[in-house]
Amino acid sequence: MAGTVRVILGSHNHIPYGADHEDFEEAYTKTIKPFVTTLYRFPGIPASLHYSGTLLSWIERNHPEFIMLLDDLITRKQIELIGGGFYEPMMPLLSLSDKIGQIEMLTTYIRKQFGRKPLGCWIPGLGWDNALAAPLNTAGMNYVFAEEKLFKDAGLKDFFGPCICEDQGKLITLFPLSLRLSRSFSEMETGAALTQLSKELSKSQGGLVSVFPEGFYRSAPGESNEFALQCFFETLNSWQERIVFTTPGRSLKNSEPSKKAFFPATTEKNFLIQYPEANNVYSKMIYTGVLINQLRGDKSRKRTAREELWKAQGADLFCHSGNGGLYSSGVRKAVYRSLIGAERITREKGAFIPSLLAFDFDLDGEKEFLFQGRNVNGYVKARGASLFELDYLPKTWNYLDTLSRRREDSVEENTVLDTSRRSAFMDRLISPEATLKDVLEGNFGPSRFCAGENYELLSMHRVKLEAAFRLPPGKGPYGAVEIEKIYRLTKDVFSVDYTLTNTGGHTENFVFIPSIDLSLPGEDTNLQRIYTLRQGAKDAVSLDAADIQQAGSLEIQDLKNEAVIYLGSESPCDYWIFPIRTRSRIRGTIRDCYQSSCFMPRKPLVLESGASCTTQFTLRIHH
Repeated sequence: MAGTVRVILGSHNHIPYGADHEDFEEAYTKTIKPFVTTLYRFPGIPASLHYSGTLLSWIERNHPEFIMLLDDLITRKQIELIGGGFYEPMMPLLSLSDKIGQIEMLTTYIRKQFGRKPLGCWIPGLGWDNALAAPLNTAGMNYVFAEEKLFKDAGLKDFFGPCICEDQGKLITLFPLSLRLSRSFSEMETGAALTQLSKELSKSQGGLVSVFPEGFYRSAPGESNEFALQCFFETLNSWQERIVFTTPGRSLKNSEPSKKAFFPATTEKNFLIQYPEANNVYSKMIYTGVLINQLRGDKSRKRTAREELWKAQGADLFCHSGNGGLYSSGVRKAVYRSLIGAERITREKGAFIPSLLAFDFDLDGEKEFLFQGRNVNGYVKARGASLFELDYLPKTWNYLDTLSRRREDSVEENTVLDTSRRSAFMDRLISPEATLKDVLEGNFGPSRFCAGENYELLSMHRVKLEAAFRLPPGKGPYGAVEIEKIYRLTKDVFSVDYTLTNTGGHTENFVFIPSIDLSLPGEDTNLQRIYTLRQGAKDAVSLDAADIQQAGSLEIQDLKNEAVIYLGSESPCDYWIFPIRTRSRIRGTIRDCYQSSCFMPRKPLVLESGASCTTQFTLRIHH
């Protein structure tokens, strides 16, 4: 078929584990069902379809008639199903066993459901690493798709066609997928897009490219997606004398790839550096995998724990996906539920002993301090000596699954941006003149953000679950103040003892704020409620910005998890409370997304030269 223009028409479909039922239903109704039902009316046009395991299992439960439609299309050899990892994982980030396990899980599901084994594999985000060739081959995969740019980076500038990639003596075929040409079907009439595609391929070697259209051109306002799809397939049908529509399986059967190349790796791990919240999920994945590998003797328990781990490996949290990606609080919550659930499975009843570990959890070359209680985990980082993870194991919930406000290219500019990752007991010294309005606008005035500085470890007691840290004097406003803080975990209570000392020669007048961000299920009164506790009195607090005066403690009710968090001090203090929201683009719509609630206990202090002050805060979770 030399000189023939060949096109693989594909469709990639995925909704992440943890998304709402409404998200699945919307995708099914608006895109998935219309595409396939329209394709069915054009039996001469083959297509390659990928559905993630999370999506297929949802469809099976909610729309079994669609499974029957796919089965019919497979029987008449019009579609080829593409395999992959069941939970749509970011493959380059996984261990070898998890790569193979995830692929085999989806392969088994497809084989049982449709009687056919998938030949190829979808790599989320088209993220390629040459080291993937061996495990994909081992898992029975013959081909994958790679972005057109990767072929150019490999030196194949004028080549459109499949190439062989090799690793450890194992081979796999890479088919070029052009995102650029795929987008053209939503930007111009189908005939014009096909003309452009045909013109480019006729000048190149190979003459084959894959297109996965992201949308379909509408020539007039108000035209439905179904009408656009009908026009799309009618035009494809009229072009069949000039373009051969094929599938990867047919291509491999009819002709061998003509080139072998080494393809450079893409850079998914840069996302982990840019977003520490994503890195925390990745680090938790690695840590949980270690715990699972240490299980001995109980294969059933080990298998169950590993399946929970796989649920947490979805690619959406490691890229800016159309489903909201990292910004989707619901997806992050589901991921942490699985990770914490897997960790809980690894703990043998009656054998687990609470402990404190010094361990490089976030893989940055420095040790973090992992408090592990029977019901509560808390992880402390030396930078800021702040608590960056707070797991409540009975409800498999991380109350510090927060997200900082950033400026993203895909949305309008945020009015207020965060300078660091949001966590708990982030120490800040601010001017007594600062108001809640100033803070909401991101204006702290003359201040010292201690959470951005390195605290040194003074002592650590593994059995007592106690660690002490010290922040030496620094520069700038309130730089003469030295802070010592001691973390203790007793049953389900975290207590933090502070000693603030003025080492300078002048009086320091400031407000001490160890702010705490708690990630709750949502911000309406059906999901959370906040009360002040004062000498037996209990008063409700607005879930919007609130300025609380002289409260003994706060009662924070998590209604979804039926849990209560008590935040208090050894003496009454003032609190600023406000929600943290981010703006993100989810399936084409910009939305305000609740991420966490910020609690700022305030202690006004006047320290003369050489003077010290002590205070204590407690955080208790109760079911």
